[in-house]
Amino acid sequence: MSEFIRLLNQIKTHRTEAWLTPSQVEAMTALQRALRIPGVVNLLGHVGVGKTFLGWSIADKMSYRYIPHIEQINDLQDMAIEGLVVDNCLPDRTAHRDVRKQLSFQNIRYAVVITRRMIDDYIPYVELKLADQDWYKVMENLGSIGAFRERASVTDLWQLLNPHLLQGV
Repeated sequence: MSEFIRLLNQIKTHRTEAWLTPSQVEAMTALQRALRIPGVVNLLGHVGVGKTFLGWSIADKMSYRYIPHIEQINDLQDMAIEGLVVDNCLPDRTAHRDVRKQLSFQNIRYAVVITRRMIDDYIPYVELKLADQDWYKVMENLGSIGAFRERASVTDLWQLLNPHLLQGV
């Protein structure tokens, strides 16, 4: 198993709501507010700002299911699911409406769809950005599991977790 996969598994195992960065806390609050009524909310942000981590956290906090891709919704058939977090969604209108149809077929009333860009449709959204204050929290979290990293030329969290991304590997 690669060091990167091992680190991701450690993060998944040790994460708690206390691991959220200040920006993620703000986004979590906004998502909870938007999800007071049934519907779909778009969580968007650039690569490596912590969208997936926030998706895991919102799923835990609200007792939703998390799936890394919409194609996995078929694995949830015949399950009673109140809410769903769907990662890696496409931001175009057609893809969004297809997701809504699949949610409707499954009787899923609440959903967070995670994209890199704003969905080109009429949908509430919450944008996650990585601020300087967030880096301190991330470094503290990684230190707590013995994963010390240098932030030197890193511009996003994926590069921080997987240094090989900086080399183009």
